[in-house]
Amino acid sequence: VAADGTLLGGVSAPTDDLPAIDVERMPGGKSLTGDARRQAIVAGAVSDALRPLIEAVSSNEDHGVEIMLRGDIPVYFGDGDDATAKWEAAAAVLADPELDYARYVDVRVPARPVVGQDGPVTTPAPVRSANPPA
Repeated sequence: VAADGTLLGGVSAPTDDLPAIDVERMPGGKSLTGDARRQAIVAGAVSDALRPLIEAVSSNEDHGVEIMLRGDIPVYFGDGDDATAKWEAAAAVLADPELDYARYVDVRVPARPVVGQDGPVTTPAPVRSANPPA
C-alpha cells in the first residue's frame, strides 16, 4: 500500500520495517477506503526516524487513527488530514528533554499537541464570588 492508500499490486518490498494495517478483506478497487485508508495516510507520513518505533496501527471512535509506539505510547491522530504536521508535532513532543513519561500523545490538533501523564489527580478549588449572596 502506498502512503496515500493506493494498492500497489505486484510490488515487492521489505515488510520488516513497515507498519502493518489490518483489513477484514482486500478492497476490490485500486485503493483502500475508510479507516484503512486513513491509517495508511498517517502511517505513510511518518519520518524515517520514527518509523521503527511504530508497534501497531489502528482506528477507534474516540481518537480516530491511533499509532502505538514502542513503550506502549499511543499517539492520537484523528483523521488522516495534516498527517505530516501531526507527525512533526508528535516528534517535537517526544523529543522534549523534560518529558520523562507519556501515557499518550494527542496530535489531533497539531498546533496544540497534548501529552497525558500519570500523576496525582487534583480537584480545583471552588471559585468564590467576590460578592457573596446576602
